[in-house]
Amino acid sequence: MNLLEISEKRLSDTACRIGEFFGKKIHPGNREQRLLN
Repeated sequence: MNLLEISEKRLSDTACRIGEFFGKKIHPGNREQRLLN
């Protein structure tokens, strides 16, 4: 694994976390409602 691949993976992981964070902020409880339904 070269440095570029590592940094790309890190970027995508960060983007996923940011997406989850903003998803929770914008739609609080949506994930829980989906699990219940």
